[in-house]
Amino acid sequence: MKKLGLILCFLFVASCTLKDEFFYQNGIFPSRPTHGFDREDLFPNRLKSNMGASENMCIMLRHRRDWNPSTIDFKSQYPSFNIELLSFNNLDPSKSFTWQERMMFADALELIVYAINHPLFEEKMGLKAFYDNDLTHIVPSAKIVKSIRNTKLTFIIAKEDLDKNVLAQATVGGFHHMIWFRSDTDYQQYSVLSLAVVLGHELTHNLGFLHASNVPYGIQDVILEVIRESSKQDVTIFKDNTPYYEDSFLQRVRDSSSKARSLSSQTLIQEDSHKDFGDLF
Repeated sequence: MKKLGLILCFLFVASCTLKDEFFYQNGIFPSRPTHGFDREDLFPNRLKSNMGASENMCIMLRHRRDWNPSTIDFKSQYPSFNIELLSFNNLDPSKSFTWQERMMFADALELIVYAINHPLFEEKMGLKAFYDNDLTHIVPSAKIVKSIRNTKLTFIIAKEDLDKNVLAQATVGGFHHMIWFRSDTDYQQYSVLSLAVVLGHELTHNLGFLHASNVPYGIQDVILEVIRESSKQDVTIFKDNTPYYEDSFLQRVRDSSSKARSLSSQTLIQEDSHKDFGDLF
């Protein structure tokens, strides 16, 4: 049984600085090489070796290098589900993401958008059953796919001291889209594919879907399947149009003009236990 947790709470985070002062002031992020960072050197464990030689996307990602982001046309190629990471919100330097982890999140976002835009996404979602959040009505998969693909969603990622059985949690709907990951976890030890699956799950909570609807679980399965089944042509197109989020992130992380924001709202939180994703890590 998957452990499901749903709590209603108040979050009062006054004047939260989203520009991550500790990270900026200490110059932790190195200069980007002309042809991009070599992921194979940075993240030797970023994709599991047991994925098999037939997974073209996984093989390519293990050797991601020599990509020139100045030639990208990412949003033209992948127009649906325009998600934008606003910031890594670190209120405490002890909960800061390393620059390698930040690069992993950038890669994970690209994989999510790739999967959402792929023709197989709609086909595989059609094989699953979805419900409204109250479990009273069946919702056609085409409606869920349309909702996801037509969404423009901004969100913030933060590390937090979560309960021992909770891997991640996210706000459900509303205006302040937050995703919290465990602060005591070294994400460089995990694969970017696993991170994409978990992040995709949490993003559907931001869209307003609870566990009861099966959307979070449905989308995480489909994201994994679409990426694993990528053809050589899919990989070639993807490689020619990325890394979009890396380039966008590098610009933002060096932008010291970010302004402090205030978050104060009644927020519904969806928690996800380690058991939900343990087989991915």
